[in-house]
Amino acid sequence: IWYLMQFAPQSKQKQVIWLTRFLETWCDRELLTETATRLLSKLESGEVNEEYAQMMVFALSKVDHLPYQTRDRLIAAFAQKTELEEEDLPTSFSKIQTFLNLVEVGLFDGWESEFPNLLETICDFDSLPQNQQLFVEGYQALLEKDLAKAEALLAEAYNKGFDPALQKLIQAKVALGKTIEAKNFLSEAAQNEDKEALLQLGALFLNELKEEEEGKKLLIKTIKAGKKKGWYQLANYYTNTGKDYKSAFPYFAAGALQGEFTCFANTMSSIYHYSWTGLHDLIKILLETKKRKINHIIHYLLTGAPQLAIQRYEARFSNQEDALPPPYTYSLTVDIPYWIGYGYENTLVSFITDPRWKVKERMKTEYYAIATLLPELMPNEQAKMGQELAEPVGNMVEEIQRKIVDIKHAIANPTPAPPIFPPDLDPTEFGFSEEILALIERDRERTMQ
Repeated sequence: IWYLMQFAPQSKQKQVIWLTRFLETWCDRELLTETATRLLSKLESGEVNEEYAQMMVFALSKVDHLPYQTRDRLIAAFAQKTELEEEDLPTSFSKIQTFLNLVEVGLFDGWESEFPNLLETICDFDSLPQNQQLFVEGYQALLEKDLAKAEALLAEAYNKGFDPALQKLIQAKVALGKTIEAKNFLSEAAQNEDKEALLQLGALFLNELKEEEEGKKLLIKTIKAGKKKGWYQLANYYTNTGKDYKSAFPYFAAGALQGEFTCFANTMSSIYHYSWTGLHDLIKILLETKKRKINHIIHYLLTGAPQLAIQRYEARFSNQEDALPPPYTYSLTVDIPYWIGYGYENTLVSFITDPRWKVKERMKTEYYAIATLLPELMPNEQAKMGQELAEPVGNMVEEIQRKIVDIKHAIANPTPAPPIFPPDLDPTEFGFSEEILALIERDRERTMQ
């Protein structure tokens, strides 16, 4: 459930919302608190596997009626242990932001009646700093189309030191027809070395004023000043104006190489979606710098390192429980077409038939699907399958076969990747390490060829 809610397409997420709510109903506040407290103790003593801990922390942080104090203590402990950035784990306040972001893109009809209850459920709203309270109230007014009220509240939140309010403040001004006023406001703030203002000013020139050259110049200045989010704004310009991911990719990749998480996610998804070739070195570097952020079994297969993928599986399946948490099992289900499509059938079969991992007992459907697909490597195994598994195994085999066809087509018809850094920019001006500068130089030679 957690894995689907994090990574699945929106249609799949909606399918599991009912089940999430069901579990929340049956797991009361006391039980959830006890589970979180036990995990917190193990985190502090170092007695818990880091990958398992991350899965549990993410899952618990998304449950509505876990006491916010417990949730935030758990998140703080895990973030400190793993040195994660603040954006990687949802605190009580970030859950409010996330909810409002989802409202803005149209995912919650009739949300107004639920919002007061949400505030009571996930945090003590009155205990939040005043500037955060003002931001929430201003954002709420913006969504309710009370633009004058939103502008006033968001301006106050920003003036009281809450920088994230600036983006929504500018959004309110533009909606009120005050685009030039917004530009002048941002220009004045940017002159006072306000990096967030400089970022929003560049975005305003690109997206509202349609002055591409000036917008790009300002965002590059923002990046050089240390605001990595500028890469995302530059890439977003191309994806918003023409769904041009090929032009956006160099900016996504540049941001990813500087550790900007949203750029990292978009870089990897673009590589998958378009089956671009020539990016093995880029993927390897990104995996080293962002180990904890994604399920990267498939990335190891893409870069010809199946044994590293097996090591990841072994770490996950070493849990002695009969049933593994869904993220672990779901991962193998997703990976099967890639193992077969990239020609690593023997390695996959060696893993699933190793008695140490109990794959047959834990994942019967997946086990017999592989046996059906690879009868020459698993002779007589399909005959041992129970009749009750015939339909789910058959459905899984059909789905895997479809994906294998797509994978092999991409392999047979490779498409050269776009550059990993904008050709018109000098990478030496952005503080990259020597290793990454060498990578960019090799990539420029690739694209010239």
